[in-house]
Amino acid sequence: MKFNLTALFFAFAASSLGQNAALDNLYASVPSASSRQVAQARLADFVSAQRQKKKNAKSEVHFLNRLVKSVHAEFLRSYKPYVQINEPFETGTYDCLTGTAIFNMVLEELDIPHQIIETNYHIFLIVEGEQQRYLLETTDRLFGLKTHRSEINASLAHYKQNLLSPDASGSNFYRFKHHLFRTVAPVQLKGLLHFNRAVVAFNSHQLAICVDQLELAKQNYDNSRIRELAELAIEATMTSILSEKEKYILLMKLAGFRSPVVAVR
Repeated sequence: MKFNLTALFFAFAASSLGQNAALDNLYASVPSASSRQVAQARLADFVSAQRQKKKNAKSEVHFLNRLVKSVHAEFLRSYKPYVQINEPFETGTYDCLTGTAIFNMVLEELDIPHQIIETNYHIFLIVEGEQQRYLLETTDRLFGLKTHRSEINASLAHYKQNLLSPDASGSNFYRFKHHLFRTVAPVQLKGLLHFNRAVVAFNSHQLAICVDQLELAKQNYDNSRIRELAELAIEATMTSILSEKEKYILLMKLAGFRSPVVAVR
């Protein structure tokens, strides 16, 4: 049986880590990537330039609009699902998760309070400005910053429905059973990156890699979607053409994702 999972995008709250520590944490999810130091230097130079622009800005909303366009021009040039954190710095490709991660680090370094909100299939930022609250959709370089209350309320109402994107709704995409609308911590982001890698492996029928990535995801951010994907992986393993020994090894690992049953009188 084949399961087709849509890209799973997530959110995390404003970081209390320094820029280098935050980026190091994210890059740890891609051990083979060699661009970490270059990424740190580029991000530091970008933030330094934006600090001066913030001081000279005509208004808060003017600066934020320019900032969104500048982040996209520098790091987020081409949308592509399931990319890892090194790819925006190396090729300019990004997805909702990596784009939000970069915006989070930039806003944190510029001392702009914000939250990252996670839903079933998406993430977005709430920016707490000095003058007002803004909503930032990080994948929209032109109209991503919502400044009017009516726009913000309409976007929030839409996100709370946890709908699949229009291009995915007609396909055989998996719909999660749990309903999410919450903030998550920055230290959990590495787990979210591992989870997306587990989804990619699952869709490619690479069950051993999927299970390994699920274990890493659970270590960093245990949540209901990990357990749901683990259940799908159990079913896929049992019906796969793997040897009995290979199935046994994977099923033993996957058993650890199931919640224990507590007997009560």
